[in-house]
Amino acid sequence: MPLVQATLATQLDTQVQNVTTEAAARTAWAQAWRNYFASAASNAVPITPAALTAAQAAMAPALTGLSLTGAAAIQAGILAWWGALVAAPAAAFPGATLIVLPPLTAGIAAALAPVFVANKGPGVTKTQALNAIATALHTSGGLGGTAAFPGPTVAPIL
Repeated sequence: MPLVQATLATQLDTQVQNVTTEAAARTAWAQAWRNYFASAASNAVPITPAALTAAQAAMAPALTGLSLTGAAAIQAGILAWWGALVAAPAAAFPGATLIVLPPLTAGIAAALAPVFVANKGPGVTKTQALNAIATALHTSGGLGGTAAFPGPTVAPIL
């Protein structure tokens, strides 16, 4: 099953509820991203649980400053996630020789800035706000990565 924006929105809602400290928020965001990414596959090869664990471990501390910098911290966390996958492609997708992160990851903070402003608007529900965040992250931080396999085959990470 490919990465699904609605899964990310649901996971953000589930994981980030009742978070009262930044440390808990970092852990919750990393868990939400892990749960979203758990369905990722490339070239019909699913991501490994070990890769999910390593990427989550890289992401959580990179989210430091989440309560102050918001979008920039989220971008740093997602870049750390992808960095863990790029560092060990065969551990992430057995047989992969290279992983290339999505091209829009450098613009995650910029993509989130107007979403955060719009989410403060009158009448915006929590569900609408989380869907908007999930859409921006799914588009700029989830989709677009590729993995190379012998053959040569370059396949999207979905």
